[in-house]
Amino acid sequence: MGKRYLLVVAAVLACVLVWAAPQLSILLPGSRTIGDWVIYAAADRGAYTEKGLYDLYDGDVPHLKKFGLKAAHQRVYKSGDKRLIVDLLRLDSSQHAKALYRERIAGLTKLPGCKTPLSGVKEQGLLVPSGGVTIVYFWQKTYLCSISVFGTTSTQQQTAVTFARWISNKIRTSG
Repeated sequence: MGKRYLLVVAAVLACVLVWAAPQLSILLPGSRTIGDWVIYAAADRGAYTEKGLYDLYDGDVPHLKKFGLKAAHQRVYKSGDKRLIVDLLRLDSSQHAKALYRERIAGLTKLPGCKTPLSGVKEQGLLVPSGGVTIVYFWQKTYLCSISVFGTTSTQQQTAVTFARWISNKIRTSG
């Protein structure tokens, strides 16, 4: 009975710790928070366990774990026929967030149309319009964020930056 009791207590404690972990979704805009962008509910997924991370990022997890990946949230937004994807990763330190950011942007700063710094986005951010997609990368505290908008017009670039500013401000005010 003693072993069984300890196993039950350990299982309950593990569940409590997973649920007690700050949910990254609170750092992301809700539907219609930014213009008429709404959350595409079928593509709003958080990952707070090893299995969840593999479900979300599959083969990239071992590489991301080298940077201390702790949790991730991917949310897809839609506005009419347009799509926008936000990936927010929580790492174990700001040094790892900065290092992963630098790895992700390596070589991108030389592409035409890249912009940095991004006003209103803390730490470091980069806007990359290339290959029919606009991507904003930024790191802040222990977070790395990427925002992808399909298209490279000035409006689509501004949309990506607006999402980045909103998320950056939310991270800043969340302590």
